[in-house]
Amino acid sequence: MNMFLWLTKVAVFFSSAYICARLMVKFFLKRNHRASVSDPEIIAVAVIIGAFVTGIVMFFAKRII
Repeated sequence: MNMFLWLTKVAVFFSSAYICARLMVKFFLKRNHRASVSDPEIIAVAVIIGAFVTGIVMFFAKRII
């Protein structure tokens, strides 16, 4: 069970960070045509939001299990 929770945590983190980064690139491309996913600002915010979403999802997953 512990391995399942760890894999879920990793999957939720990467998927939420990726989705967040893509949404931010769309947002910033309207203002700056040179914005890309590899910009440090976008990576930093995506990692922070990914960690936040992962924490919330894992909180509820541990309460259910």
